[in-house]
Amino acid sequence: AIEPVTDLSKIDLAELLKHTTKNVPDMLARMKEILGKIQDQQLAALINAYLDDAELMKKFSIAPAAMGMHHAWIGGLLEHTLSLLELALLVCPRYPDIDQDLVLAGLFLHDMAKTAELSYTCGFDYTDVGRLVGHIALGTVWVENKAQQAAAKLGQPIRKELVMVLQHIILSHHGTPEFGAAV
Repeated sequence: AIEPVTDLSKIDLAELLKHTTKNVPDMLARMKEILGKIQDQQLAALINAYLDDAELMKKFSIAPAAMGMHHAWIGGLLEHTLSLLELALLVCPRYPDIDQDLVLAGLFLHDMAKTAELSYTCGFDYTDVGRLVGHIALGTVWVENKAQQAAAKLGQPIRKELVMVLQHIILSHHGTPEFGAAV
């Protein structure tokens, strides 16, 4: 018998779609542990504005990282981001002039808006905002919004230069305009 699904929350996407083989709660805990190494108070507050957003983190934990290029499976965005954070912990100490806090934050944020760009409820597709705005532009807006939330919690504004650099990381992370970078 075939019956329509009326409550999509009862669907286990892993039964229908390609998914990570890694333990999602463990990956999420490790990612939070790494991000907990950020020492800059304002940057940590901004990152925590994302981590404290339960709905966003739920989406982040199940979203694919791409439609087909890399980590194109349920949990792929978390897996991709964690692998980059782990790599940064190995590379940053070899370059003492690198701001590891900024590297970790930028890696965490660079694809965050893929949670809104991609649809993954019954197959992978682009959402309307994904087609019309995209994760790069959307991600920069989110940084501004989360910076305001963090500032309210801290009781002081987040440095404009910090917000600008994070936005630059998001805008430029595809490398060149032909690959989607805005700058």
